Amino acid sequence: MGALTQNKKILFLSDLPLPPFDEGAKVAAKNLCEQLKVAKLGNFEQINGGLCSLSTIGRLIGCKAGHVLYFPSQSITFNSFLRAKLINLVSRKKIILISCQPRAYKPWQKRIICKIQPYKIFVQSKELKESLEKIGLKNVLINAWGVDLEKFFPVGQEKKNLLRKKYNIPANQKVYLHFGHLNKDRNFDELEMVVKAGPNNYVLIVCSTTTDQKRELKEKLEKKGFHFIVEFVENNQELYQLADYYIFPTINKTSAIEFPLSVFEALACGIPVFHKNFGALKDVFDQDYSNLHYYVKPEELLNVNFSCRHNFPIYDYSWKKVTVDLLKKIKDKE
Repeated sequence: MGALTQNKKILFLSDLPLPPFDEGAKVAAKNLCEQLKVAKLGNFEQINGGLCSLSTIGRLIGCKAGHVLYFPSQSITFNSFLRAKLINLVSRKKIILISCQPRAYKPWQKRIICKIQPYKIFVQSKELKESLEKIGLKNVLINAWGVDLEKFFPVGQEKKNLLRKKYNIPANQKVYLHFGHLNKDRNFDELEMVVKAGPNNYVLIVCSTTTDQKRELKEKLEKKGFHFIVEFVENNQELYQLADYYIFPTINKTSAIEFPLSVFEALACGIPVFHKNFGALKDVFDQDYSNLHYYVKPEELLNVNFSCRHNFPIYDYSWKKVTVDLLKKIKDKE
């Protein structure tokens, strides 16, 4: 299946913690595994076979864990629920399913899902929780994801200038940064106004171009003045640290994970964020913070003055803390 972490209480099963860690869900699975390991809940172990491979089935049958924490790469699709039930039948353990994005179901699929639902389901937003409960699912819980506060941190102007030189970005320009998949549903058109507003604005998109469609979109946006980094950057914290602003323009529910890690990584690096009320952001950012701006019109990207008066409490979102919270919710009412 990908990765299997075993301990006396919890067995972590996912096909996500595999390099390169260039997607939010992969980063989340990797950090969750590491924190389970730090919490002395077992050693991380790599399983190269699929869910139905003999090695994985053998581990599921022989493990002494009471729970299986299942984090599928496709999130909570209908097939993910079927696989969760299969894991339950093979292992005879309580299955906890982790969601990273909402999925649509046909009426007949909803009926089946309700009959085979896992022990608990973790989602990131109130909206998805209510949606799943509406179709009859029980024990749906909300749990935040986190940020690596040792990797992502603010830097001074001197370091920022050195990083801009390293990545060939002009020192005197305002850099608007976005990490994410390169597709039309990411709502990049809203950023055109920033590019057109003047030569001092530099819009930088960090993404991959693995398909012809993505390459065509990249070329189209480049002609409009957008800039791109398409190679995998392991030290991606440097790109946040050299930026002036982070922009999250996405509104399509299936175009990004519900808890966009890039937004929290940007905040940890000390740069303010323009965002849409997307997924879990509308729940987590339910107060006014001086380093956040929920924007409706693209014009707002040019006319907001951020301050340090009342910053978002990013240090409450360390991976250690959110993993401890997850474990508490797993054990709650048992």
